[in-house]
Amino acid sequence: MYYDSLIEREKEYKKLAGYYNQKFSVIIREDAESDEGYTWAGCYARLAPLSSEAEPTSWTGKLDKNGGGKITFTLLAHQKAGFPMTLELYRTADDVKRGKKLKTIQLEHFSENEQTVVLQPRVKDEPTVSEPVESTPEESVADESGHTTTEPPYQEENPWYDVTIQSADNNRPNAFAGWYAVLAYPENSSPDLKNMYKPFNSKGKCMLSFQESDYEALESPSKIWLYQNEADLLGKHKPNVIVNFSISSGSYSGEYQGEPLYTVLVKANPPAEKTDILESISGDYNSYMIRSELFIPGEGMMQIDMKEDFTPWEKPSADIWLHYNGLSLTFKSYADPNNTEYVLEKLSDSRYVLVINKDSTTITHTVEIQSAGYSAKYTFLSETEGGQRTMQIYMLEKK
Repeated sequence: MYYDSLIEREKEYKKLAGYYNQKFSVIIREDAESDEGYTWAGCYARLAPLSSEAEPTSWTGKLDKNGGGKITFTLLAHQKAGFPMTLELYRTADDVKRGKKLKTIQLEHFSENEQTVVLQPRVKDEPTVSEPVESTPEESVADESGHTTTEPPYQEENPWYDVTIQSADNNRPNAFAGWYAVLAYPENSSPDLKNMYKPFNSKGKCMLSFQESDYEALESPSKIWLYQNEADLLGKHKPNVIVNFSISSGSYSGEYQGEPLYTVLVKANPPAEKTDILESISGDYNSYMIRSELFIPGEGMMQIDMKEDFTPWEKPSADIWLHYNGLSLTFKSYADPNNTEYVLEKLSDSRYVLVINKDSTTITHTVEIQSAGYSAKYTFLSETEGGQRTMQIYMLEKK
Protein backbone atom coordinates (compact mmCIF):
# COMPACT_ATOMS: atom_id res chain seq x y z
CA MET A 1 0.00 0.00 0.00
CA TYR A 2 2.79 2.37 1.00
CA TYR A 3 4.79 1.54 -2.15
CA ASP A 4 1.70 2.06 -4.36
CA SER A 5 1.22 5.52 -2.87
CA LEU A 6 4.81 6.39 -3.70
CA ILE A 7 4.32 5.27 -7.28
CA GLU A 8 1.18 7.38 -7.66
CA ARG A 9 2.92 10.37 -6.11
CA GLU A 10 5.82 10.01 -8.51
CA LYS A 11 3.39 9.88 -11.45
CA GLU A 12 1.83 13.17 -10.29
CA TYR A 13 5.24 14.82 -10.02
CA LYS A 14 6.22 13.58 -13.46
CA LYS A 15 3.01 14.95 -14.95
CA LEU A 16 3.55 18.35 -13.35
CA ALA A 17 7.22 18.38 -14.34
CA GLY A 18 6.26 17.47 -17.90
CA TYR A 19 3.88 20.43 -18.04
CA TYR A 20 6.45 22.97 -16.84
CA ASN A 21 9.21 21.44 -18.96
CA GLN A 22 7.29 21.94 -22.22
CA LYS A 23 9.61 23.58 -24.72
CA PHE A 24 8.64 26.60 -26.80
CA SER A 25 10.65 28.22 -29.60
CA VAL A 26 10.74 31.56 -31.37
CA ILE A 27 12.09 30.91 -34.88
CA ILE A 28 13.53 33.94 -36.64
CA ARG A 29 14.16 34.05 -40.38
CA GLU A 30 14.69 36.75 -42.95
CA ASP A 31 12.53 37.03 -46.07
CA ALA A 32 14.54 34.91 -48.54
CA GLU A 33 12.57 36.18 -51.55
CA SER A 34 14.01 39.70 -51.36
CA ASP A 35 16.90 40.90 -53.51
CA GLU A 36 18.60 42.69 -50.64
CA GLY A 37 20.58 39.70 -49.40
CA TYR A 38 20.56 38.71 -45.74
CA THR A 39 20.66 42.11 -44.06
CA TRP A 40 20.02 40.78 -40.53
CA ALA A 41 23.01 38.40 -40.56
CA GLY A 42 25.23 38.89 -37.51
CA CYS A 43 22.66 40.97 -35.62
CA TYR A 44 21.40 40.02 -32.16
CA ALA A 45 17.91 39.01 -30.99
CA ARG A 46 16.56 39.10 -27.44
CA LEU A 47 13.27 38.42 -25.71
CA ALA A 48 12.09 41.22 -23.38
CA PRO A 49 11.18 42.58 -20.92
CA LEU A 50 12.98 40.33 -18.44
CA SER A 51 12.47 39.98 -14.70
CA SER A 52 15.31 40.59 -12.24
CA GLU A 53 15.67 36.80 -11.82
CA ALA A 54 16.42 36.22 -15.52
CA GLU A 55 19.95 36.03 -16.94
CA PRO A 56 19.86 38.33 -20.05
CA THR A 57 22.48 36.31 -21.95
CA SER A 58 20.22 33.23 -21.76
CA TRP A 59 17.56 35.10 -23.74
CA THR A 60 19.91 36.64 -26.31
CA GLY A 61 21.30 35.07 -29.48
CA LYS A 62 23.25 36.05 -32.58
CA LEU A 63 21.53 35.59 -35.95
CA ASP A 64 23.32 33.33 -38.44
CA LYS A 65 24.62 34.14 -41.91
CA ASN A 66 21.11 33.77 -43.33
CA GLY A 67 19.62 36.24 -40.87
CA GLY A 68 17.98 33.46 -38.89
CA GLY A 69 18.02 32.09 -35.38
CA LYS A 70 16.06 30.22 -32.74
CA ILE A 71 15.37 30.99 -29.08
CA THR A 72 14.11 27.95 -27.15
CA PHE A 73 12.91 27.88 -23.56
CA THR A 74 10.71 25.90 -21.18
CA LEU A 75 7.44 27.14 -19.73
CA LEU A 76 9.03 27.27 -16.27
CA ALA A 77 11.96 29.36 -17.51
CA HIS A 78 9.56 31.69 -19.36
CA GLN A 79 7.54 32.12 -16.18
CA LYS A 80 10.61 32.91 -14.07
CA ALA A 81 11.75 35.44 -16.69
CA GLY A 82 8.44 37.32 -16.41
CA PHE A 83 6.80 35.94 -19.61
CA PRO A 84 8.75 38.17 -22.06
CA MET A 85 6.73 38.52 -25.28
CA THR A 86 8.66 41.21 -27.18
CA LEU A 87 11.43 40.39 -29.66
CA GLU A 88 14.16 43.04 -29.73
CA LEU A 89 16.75 43.23 -32.50
CA TYR A 90 20.19 44.83 -32.16
CA ARG A 91 23.09 45.40 -34.55
CA THR A 92 26.00 44.54 -32.24
CA ALA A 93 26.67 43.01 -28.83
CA ASP A 94 27.63 46.47 -27.58
CA ASP A 95 24.27 47.81 -28.74
CA VAL A 96 22.56 45.07 -26.67
CA LYS A 97 24.34 46.32 -23.54
CA ARG A 98 23.42 49.94 -24.29
CA GLY A 99 19.83 49.17 -25.27
CA LYS A 100 20.19 50.56 -28.82
CA LYS A 101 17.46 48.59 -30.57
CA LEU A 102 17.04 48.42 -34.34
CA LYS A 103 13.54 46.98 -34.17
CA THR A 104 10.97 45.56 -31.73
CA ILE A 105 8.33 42.98 -32.60
CA GLN A 106 5.42 41.99 -30.38
CA LEU A 107 5.00 38.22 -30.31
CA GLU A 108 1.65 36.46 -30.51
CA HIS A 109 0.38 34.27 -27.69
CA PHE A 110 1.71 30.73 -28.10
CA SER A 111 -1.09 28.55 -29.50
CA GLU A 112 1.56 26.03 -30.58
CA ASN A 113 5.07 25.24 -29.36
CA GLU A 114 6.73 27.18 -32.17
CA GLN A 115 6.20 30.73 -33.40
CA THR A 116 7.93 32.03 -36.53
CA VAL A 117 8.93 35.66 -37.00
CA VAL A 118 9.73 36.70 -40.58
CA LEU A 119 12.02 39.72 -40.85
CA GLN A 120 11.89 42.05 -43.81
CA PRO A 121 15.27 43.32 -45.07
CA ARG A 122 16.47 46.19 -42.94
CA VAL A 123 17.77 49.48 -44.27
CA LYS A 124 21.49 49.68 -43.53
CA ASP A 125 22.45 52.36 -41.00
CA GLU A 126 18.84 53.05 -40.11
CA PRO A 127 18.40 54.90 -36.78
CA THR A 128 18.01 52.79 -33.63
CA VAL A 129 14.79 52.72 -31.64
CA SER A 130 16.39 54.24 -28.56
CA GLU A 131 17.81 57.22 -30.47
CA PRO A 132 15.89 60.15 -32.02
CA VAL A 133 15.59 60.00 -35.78
CA GLU A 134 17.76 62.71 -37.28
CA SER A 135 17.92 63.53 -40.94
CA THR A 136 21.42 63.27 -42.37
CA PRO A 137 22.19 66.02 -44.90
CA GLU A 138 23.09 64.68 -48.29
CA GLU A 139 26.14 66.14 -50.01
CA SER A 140 25.56 68.10 -53.21
CA VAL A 141 28.35 68.02 -55.76
CA ALA A 142 28.47 70.20 -58.86
CA ASP A 143 29.82 68.59 -62.03
CA GLU A 144 31.69 70.37 -64.81
CA SER A 145 28.48 71.44 -66.54
CA GLY A 146 27.26 73.17 -63.40
CA HIS A 147 24.53 70.62 -62.67
CA THR A 148 24.17 69.45 -59.09
CA THR A 149 24.04 65.76 -58.22
CA THR A 150 23.16 64.36 -54.82
CA GLU A 151 25.33 61.71 -53.17
CA PRO A 152 24.04 59.52 -50.32
CA PRO A 153 25.72 59.87 -46.92
CA TYR A 154 28.76 57.71 -46.21
CA GLN A 155 27.95 54.33 -44.69
CA GLU A 156 30.51 53.25 -42.08
CA GLU A 157 31.99 49.80 -42.66
CA ASN A 158 31.90 47.05 -40.04
CA PRO A 159 34.52 44.60 -41.37
CA TRP A 160 34.91 40.95 -40.41
CA TYR A 161 38.17 39.42 -39.18
CA ASP A 162 39.14 35.75 -39.36
CA VAL A 163 42.06 35.26 -36.96
CA THR A 164 43.82 31.87 -37.22
CA ILE A 165 46.01 30.80 -34.29
CA GLN A 166 48.57 28.02 -34.66
CA SER A 167 51.82 26.78 -33.12
CA ALA A 168 55.01 28.71 -33.85
CA ASP A 169 57.02 25.51 -33.36
CA ASN A 170 57.30 23.76 -36.72
CA ASN A 171 58.37 20.57 -34.95
CA ARG A 172 55.17 20.58 -32.89
CA PRO A 173 52.40 21.80 -35.23
CA ASN A 174 49.72 20.00 -33.18
CA ALA A 175 50.90 21.38 -29.84
CA PHE A 176 47.63 23.23 -29.20
CA ALA A 177 45.26 20.44 -30.30
CA GLY A 178 42.43 20.25 -27.77
CA TRP A 179 43.14 23.75 -26.39
CA TYR A 180 40.81 26.78 -26.49
CA ALA A 181 41.24 30.41 -27.59
CA VAL A 182 39.36 33.58 -26.66
CA LEU A 183 39.92 37.30 -27.25
CA ALA A 184 41.20 39.09 -24.15
CA TYR A 185 38.47 41.07 -22.39
CA PRO A 186 38.41 43.81 -19.71
CA GLU A 187 38.97 42.52 -16.18
CA ASN A 188 35.71 43.87 -14.71
CA SER A 189 33.49 42.95 -17.68
CA SER A 190 30.99 40.09 -17.95
CA PRO A 191 31.32 38.82 -21.54
CA ASP A 192 29.27 35.94 -22.93
CA LEU A 193 32.24 33.54 -23.03
CA LYS A 194 30.22 30.62 -24.41
CA ASN A 195 29.76 32.55 -27.67
CA MET A 196 33.30 33.96 -27.74
CA TYR A 197 35.76 31.09 -27.40
CA LYS A 198 36.66 28.46 -30.01
CA PRO A 199 38.45 25.09 -29.71
CA PHE A 200 41.62 24.13 -31.55
CA ASN A 201 41.13 21.28 -34.03
CA SER A 202 43.14 18.05 -34.21
CA LYS A 203 45.72 19.82 -36.41
CA GLY A 204 46.40 22.41 -33.71
CA LYS A 205 44.64 25.32 -35.43
CA CYS A 206 41.86 27.60 -34.22
CA MET A 207 39.94 30.41 -35.93
CA LEU A 208 38.29 33.31 -34.11
CA SER A 209 35.78 35.21 -36.30
CA PHE A 210 34.37 38.56 -35.24
CA GLN A 211 33.26 41.96 -36.53
CA GLU A 212 35.01 45.20 -35.73
CA SER A 213 32.04 46.42 -33.65
CA ASP A 214 32.26 43.34 -31.39
CA TYR A 215 36.03 43.80 -31.17
CA GLU A 216 35.61 47.44 -30.10
CA ALA A 217 33.00 46.41 -27.51
CA LEU A 218 35.84 44.47 -25.80
CA GLU A 219 37.93 47.69 -25.80
CA SER A 220 39.99 46.62 -28.83
CA PRO A 221 42.18 43.92 -27.23
CA SER A 222 45.72 43.29 -28.49
CA LYS A 223 46.01 39.83 -26.95
CA ILE A 224 44.48 36.39 -27.36
CA TRP A 225 44.26 34.06 -24.37
CA LEU A 226 44.90 30.34 -24.83
CA TYR A 227 43.61 27.74 -22.35
CA GLN A 228 44.44 24.07 -22.02
CA ASN A 229 41.18 23.37 -20.16
CA GLU A 230 37.70 24.60 -21.06
CA ALA A 231 36.71 24.79 -17.38
CA ASP A 232 39.57 27.21 -16.65
CA LEU A 233 38.47 29.45 -19.54
CA LEU A 234 34.84 29.55 -18.44
CA GLY A 235 35.96 30.04 -14.83
CA LYS A 236 37.95 33.13 -15.91
CA HIS A 237 41.22 31.72 -14.58
CA LYS A 238 44.66 32.83 -15.73
CA PRO A 239 45.35 31.70 -19.33
CA ASN A 240 48.07 29.13 -19.98
CA VAL A 241 49.49 31.09 -22.93
CA ILE A 242 49.08 34.74 -23.98
CA VAL A 243 49.81 35.80 -27.56
CA ASN A 244 49.88 39.30 -29.07
CA PHE A 245 48.08 40.20 -32.29
CA SER A 246 46.81 43.21 -34.26
CA ILE A 247 43.88 43.43 -36.66
CA SER A 248 45.84 46.06 -38.61
CA SER A 249 48.08 43.24 -39.87
CA GLY A 250 45.13 41.59 -41.61
CA SER A 251 45.08 40.86 -45.34
CA TYR A 252 42.00 41.73 -47.39
CA SER A 253 40.23 38.53 -48.48
CA GLY A 254 37.08 39.76 -50.19
CA GLU A 255 33.67 40.30 -48.62
CA TYR A 256 31.47 38.44 -46.15
CA GLN A 257 27.84 39.34 -45.52
CA GLY A 258 28.30 42.57 -47.46
CA GLU A 259 31.26 43.73 -45.35
CA PRO A 260 35.05 43.58 -45.98
CA LEU A 261 36.77 40.42 -44.73
CA TYR A 262 40.34 40.42 -43.42
CA THR A 263 42.43 37.39 -42.42
CA VAL A 264 45.10 37.42 -39.73
CA LEU A 265 47.62 34.66 -38.92
CA VAL A 266 48.88 34.48 -35.33
CA LYS A 267 51.65 32.11 -34.22
CA ALA A 268 51.89 31.21 -30.55
CA ASN A 269 54.79 29.59 -28.72
CA PRO A 270 53.55 26.39 -27.06
CA PRO A 271 54.69 25.58 -23.51
CA ALA A 272 57.65 23.26 -23.14
CA GLU A 273 56.84 19.57 -23.31
CA LYS A 274 56.71 17.78 -19.98
CA THR A 275 55.66 14.42 -18.68
CA ASP A 276 51.96 14.40 -17.81
CA ILE A 277 51.75 13.34 -14.17
CA LEU A 278 48.07 12.57 -14.73
CA GLU A 279 49.07 9.49 -16.71
CA SER A 280 49.76 7.85 -13.35
CA ILE A 281 45.97 7.84 -12.76
CA SER A 282 45.60 4.77 -14.98
CA GLY A 283 45.27 1.46 -13.18
CA ASP A 284 43.16 -0.68 -10.84
CA TYR A 285 41.70 0.65 -7.60
CA ASN A 286 40.14 -0.79 -4.45
CA SER A 287 36.96 1.03 -3.38
CA TYR A 288 34.73 1.57 -0.38
CA MET A 289 31.55 3.59 0.15
CA ILE A 290 31.74 6.69 2.40
CA ARG A 291 28.21 8.15 1.93
CA SER A 292 24.75 7.09 0.76
CA GLU A 293 21.66 9.25 0.17
CA LEU A 294 18.09 8.41 -0.89
CA PHE A 295 15.30 10.95 -1.28
CA ILE A 296 11.74 10.19 -2.46
CA PRO A 297 9.43 13.25 -2.37
CA GLY A 298 6.11 13.12 -0.56
CA GLU A 299 4.12 14.71 2.24
CA GLY A 300 4.76 13.88 5.88
CA MET A 301 5.36 10.19 6.43
CA MET A 302 5.15 9.61 2.68
CA GLN A 303 8.51 11.34 2.13
CA ILE A 304 11.75 9.37 2.41
CA ASP A 305 14.99 11.23 3.15
CA MET A 306 17.82 8.90 4.18
CA LYS A 307 21.45 9.98 4.58
CA GLU A 308 24.23 7.85 5.98
CA ASP A 309 28.01 8.22 6.32
CA PHE A 310 30.48 5.31 6.64
CA THR A 311 33.99 5.04 8.02
CA PRO A 312 36.82 3.88 5.70
CA TRP A 313 36.44 0.25 4.68
CA GLU A 314 33.18 -0.15 6.67
CA LYS A 315 31.40 -0.70 3.33
CA PRO A 316 33.96 -2.20 0.87
CA SER A 317 32.87 -2.24 -2.76
CA ALA A 318 33.95 -3.58 -6.14
CA ASP A 319 37.33 -2.93 -7.74
CA ILE A 320 37.49 -0.06 -10.24
CA TRP A 321 39.58 0.48 -13.37
CA LEU A 322 40.54 4.00 -14.48
CA HIS A 323 42.39 5.00 -17.64
CA TYR A 324 43.61 8.53 -18.33
CA ASN A 325 43.19 9.52 -22.01
CA GLY A 326 44.50 13.07 -21.89
CA LEU A 327 41.20 14.86 -22.64
CA SER A 328 38.98 12.26 -20.95
CA LEU A 329 38.96 9.49 -18.34
CA THR A 330 37.59 5.97 -18.80
CA PHE A 331 35.82 4.39 -15.82
CA LYS A 332 34.85 0.73 -15.36
CA SER A 333 33.55 -1.27 -12.41
CA TYR A 334 34.62 -4.92 -12.28
CA ALA A 335 31.22 -5.67 -10.69
CA ASP A 336 29.46 -4.70 -13.93
CA PRO A 337 28.49 -7.94 -15.75
CA ASN A 338 28.42 -6.03 -19.05
CA ASN A 339 31.95 -4.71 -18.51
CA THR A 340 30.72 -1.22 -19.55
CA GLU A 341 33.39 1.45 -20.00
CA TYR A 342 32.21 5.01 -19.35
CA VAL A 343 34.19 7.86 -20.90
CA LEU A 344 34.07 10.94 -18.66
CA GLU A 345 34.76 14.43 -20.01
CA LYS A 346 37.73 16.28 -18.56
CA LEU A 347 36.57 19.54 -16.93
CA SER A 348 39.90 20.12 -15.19
CA ASP A 349 43.01 18.09 -14.29
CA SER A 350 41.20 16.78 -11.20
CA ARG A 351 37.54 16.57 -12.26
CA TYR A 352 35.88 14.31 -14.86
CA VAL A 353 32.12 14.08 -15.52
CA LEU A 354 29.70 12.08 -17.66
CA VAL A 355 25.96 12.90 -17.76
CA ILE A 356 23.52 10.34 -19.21
CA ASN A 357 19.89 11.25 -19.87
CA LYS A 358 17.55 8.28 -20.27
CA ASP A 359 13.79 8.68 -20.35
CA SER A 360 12.94 10.69 -17.22
CA THR A 361 16.15 9.87 -15.36
CA THR A 362 19.50 11.71 -15.36
CA ILE A 363 22.56 9.75 -14.23
CA THR A 364 25.82 11.56 -13.47
CA HIS A 365 29.20 9.84 -13.04
CA THR A 366 31.88 12.03 -11.43
CA VAL A 367 35.52 11.19 -10.67
CA GLU A 368 37.61 13.63 -8.64
CA ILE A 369 41.34 12.95 -8.42
CA GLN A 370 42.50 13.37 -4.83
CA SER A 371 46.16 12.46 -5.43
CA ALA A 372 47.32 11.49 -8.92
CA GLY A 373 48.40 7.86 -8.96
CA TYR A 374 47.16 7.18 -5.41
CA SER A 375 43.53 8.04 -4.68
CA ALA A 376 40.29 9.38 -6.18
CA LYS A 377 36.64 9.90 -5.27
CA TYR A 378 33.76 8.51 -7.38
CA THR A 379 30.18 9.82 -7.14
CA PHE A 380 27.13 8.12 -8.64
CA LEU A 381 24.05 10.37 -8.83
CA SER A 382 20.62 9.38 -10.19
CA GLU A 383 17.81 11.99 -10.41
CA THR A 384 14.30 11.62 -11.83
CA GLU A 385 11.93 14.30 -13.10
CA GLY A 386 9.64 13.34 -10.21
CA GLY A 387 12.24 14.50 -7.70
CA GLN A 388 13.59 11.11 -6.61
CA ARG A 389 17.31 11.24 -5.90
CA THR A 390 19.91 8.56 -5.18
CA MET A 391 23.58 9.33 -4.49
CA GLN A 392 26.49 7.11 -3.52
CA ILE A 393 30.07 8.31 -2.92
CA TYR A 394 33.09 6.00 -2.99
CA MET A 395 36.75 6.45 -2.19
CA LEU A 396 39.18 4.76 -4.60
CA GLU A 397 42.70 3.70 -3.59
CA LYS A 398 45.16 2.50 -6.19
CA LYS A 399 46.41 -1.05 -5.81
